[in-house]
Amino acid sequence: MANYTSDYSFTIDGVSSNNFGIFVSTLQPVPHAQQRYTTGYTREPFGVPDDVFEPIDYSIDFYKFFPKDMDDSALRAFLINGQTLQLSTYPDVCFKILTMNVTETSGTADNRRINYHLSFTLKPFRYGLDNEWISVESGDAVENVGTWYSEPIIELTKPNGDITITINNTDYELKDLQNSGLQETSPLDITYIDSSRHILYLGTNALIVGHDNGRLPQLDVGENEISWTGTVESVRIRTNWRKI
Repeated sequence: MANYTSDYSFTIDGVSSNNFGIFVSTLQPVPHAQQRYTTGYTREPFGVPDDVFEPIDYSIDFYKFFPKDMDDSALRAFLINGQTLQLSTYPDVCFKILTMNVTETSGTADNRRINYHLSFTLKPFRYGLDNEWISVESGDAVENVGTWYSEPIIELTKPNGDITITINNTDYELKDLQNSGLQETSPLDITYIDSSRHILYLGTNALIVGHDNGRLPQLDVGENEISWTGTVESVRIRTNWRKI
């Protein structure tokens, strides 16, 4: 791959377009998420916002010169699929990809240049790149720095028995959890509550089914008080903050 720097660039799953000698002349702004509404009539029309946003269509036009031939198989392998998109014009956030597709719009064999159109369907939110694990004690406040409620991941090390996690007076119950009982921590001793994927699983990625009750944890915009009862060695949280 040729090292290359353009005024604009994009990154898919951590791999930069600069690695492929791509020239991006400009990047268009990403449209804002559009909320759905329930509409109807009583004596007059009404509209009630739903907790649902439409996916976003976005595209990037770029071109590439091929020094020896017009074999773009390496480039196509880079663009065939992906989960996250980063843009140089939005350095603090990433976008989650639903679909992506690349097509050639034109090309010239004499100077071995091909023009491309890369189109995406994106999830409607902008997700923060600064999303490190935060260690918390029961009674601490956790800040959601985004502009919409977030669906965090909570990590429990060596949970045992029944545990109730409370965030902003809303309880989430875990029943009959077990750990290895060994002094050293193993993946079997770590339980993850992944609200964004609506699952509970062990550090081995094995799903835990039938051991929880209540609404999965959610963080409102701003400060959130988190506490718990029961036996657990330590707790960490990733806020998964996002913006509209």
